[in-house]
Amino acid sequence: MRTTTTIANWIIRVTAIVQLTLGALFWTGHAYTYVPVHVVVGSALVLALWTIAVVALVARVRRGLAAFELVWGLALAGFGMRQAHYLIGPMHWIIRVVHLLMALSAMAIAGVLAKSVLAAVPQRDRPEEIARGSAPVRRAS
Repeated sequence: MRTTTTIANWIIRVTAIVQLTLGALFWTGHAYTYVPVHVVVGSALVLALWTIAVVALVARVRRGLAAFELVWGLALAGFGMRQAHYLIGPMHWIIRVVHLLMALSAMAIAGVLAKSVLAAVPQRDRPEEIARGSAPVRRAS
């Protein structure tokens, strides 16, 4: 669970940077040919969000927040795919801001869930470290 959470968390970080960069380019009127890339990377981001949410549910940490993240990820993807059809014209910036805020909140929730999972799931010692005697000694508190 720790490895899955760590990998998904890094995917979120990397895809977030790509998404924010592409979004800024779109807002300034550039790089519209990269909208399909934005969609694909956004899908990977949502899948990573869902992965952390499912791991949190399995680890039984912050289950309500994890369930919300599953629904929020679906809403984020759906809203993002359809945003070009909402408030067309000079007020479309409102839709862009809403989409940005939805994405930032989804990433923040995933960070909270990842931190909770990593805190709740103990790190296991590798068998070869135990055999060599190089594993750290853990004392019961």
